[in-house]
Amino acid sequence: MKSGIPIFAILGLAAIFLCSGSIPTFEQMEDEAYLRPEETLALLDSLESEALFTPFEISYLRCIAYHNGLCSYKAALYHARKAYDSPEARDNPAISMALLDIMANECHTNGDYAQSASYCAEGLRLSAETGKKGFEANFHVTWGLNLWEMGQYEEALHHIDTAIGILERSASENPSFLALDDYFYALGVKLSLLYESRRYDEAIAMLPVVEAVLNGLETNADTPEGIVDMRRAEMYMIYSCVAYDMGDRERADSLYLCLEENPYSSTADGEYTRIFPLISAGRYDEALDYIRREKRKLQEYTDTVNWDYIDPHLRAELEAYKGKGDWKSASRVLGTMLALTDSLRYEERREDALEIAEIYKSNEKSMELARQADSLRRHHIVLALLVPLLILLALCMIYVLKTSRIVKTKNDALVRVIEELMVYKDNFLKSGNAVHAGGTEDDGDVDVSSKLSENDRALFERIEREIIG
Repeated sequence: MKSGIPIFAILGLAAIFLCSGSIPTFEQMEDEAYLRPEETLALLDSLESEALFTPFEISYLRCIAYHNGLCSYKAALYHARKAYDSPEARDNPAISMALLDIMANECHTNGDYAQSASYCAEGLRLSAETGKKGFEANFHVTWGLNLWEMGQYEEALHHIDTAIGILERSASENPSFLALDDYFYALGVKLSLLYESRRYDEAIAMLPVVEAVLNGLETNADTPEGIVDMRRAEMYMIYSCVAYDMGDRERADSLYLCLEENPYSSTADGEYTRIFPLISAGRYDEALDYIRREKRKLQEYTDTVNWDYIDPHLRAELEAYKGKGDWKSASRVLGTMLALTDSLRYEERREDALEIAEIYKSNEKSMELARQADSLRRHHIVLALLVPLLILLALCMIYVLKTSRIVKTKNDALVRVIEELMVYKDNFLKSGNAVHAGGTEDDGDVDVSSKLSENDRALFERIEREIIG
């Protein structure tokens, strides 16, 4: 992965969605992951921190970007596993199978054939449940390639043949371009394995089927322009090598002539198809001429520090010099191959460290999001406890206010009663004084109190209780 992403590229990608005034959909981001992986990864960081996509969607999109766009296989495998382990994946069987397909391929590329086969087995179970025949064929092909690397050649070919059978039925039922091209791919895988193991008779026996599929591609209206020429060139390349290795020079030369006349083999991208047949034919100088042209193109337009440059390009050059007996040049090429191998191993360790750092960064983001979610959850809990408490306090305040008003009302009433009693007291005392002042000596022994009415007596007793105590 490149170390930096131009800021204008990220802004340009963001502008695609900002101009539309909407958040990008999952399907839009999936397309961008294929077309602009680095910019997509940067945008995904923002979408993740804003929690606009689910963790499952974020992991899946990162997997696509790393796998298809950047060829960072270990990072792609990490995010694929993370997405596949999500409960949300169970609700998306198509995406689950796509993730299994990626994981199986990544493990095969990294040499973990047993784990790759395990993913293939899980994928086959899922594809049987959903009836997805295309995925079923893919899993059989990958499983076969794993078994081939582990030396289980017959079992490997059995899985490849199973895939071919599935794709043959699909192509016969629906002879679309994609169905036919997938069918041709599976046939090509088997042809390569047979040629590698020198099982030439079996490879030749497949020729009628291969030609029939090519004819189907040629007559199909949906087939993109140039695809048929490319597929035919690949067929001529393999079968001419088979014929040369078998010693059938006349047949081999005829097939190579067909290859030379094929339009694709004369393009800059298709000249590579001529190299190995020329080496097999012993035409080493011609092969070296095409090799040099291929190397110049690669050095001009691509980074040649990669395994693909070593094999097949440098390996083809080595074979050509060995065939010529030019051991000095062969030694030079071998030294370049060894130097690149050492550099790539160092680079792989560096990439491992970078991918681990990327994984760590992703984990840190996940932990931060988890912390934010936990903090939000705690706030919700506190709020849930606080609301009833506030309601209770409000009810208490209402009760206190209501009680206060009642007490105040009672106090006001008591004050009025006391004031009335005080008035009665004053009147009573005045009445008593008046009686004493107006009396005679003869009636001085008459009790003043006895002259008062019974109501006045009751009033007096009430005054005595309330005021005097």
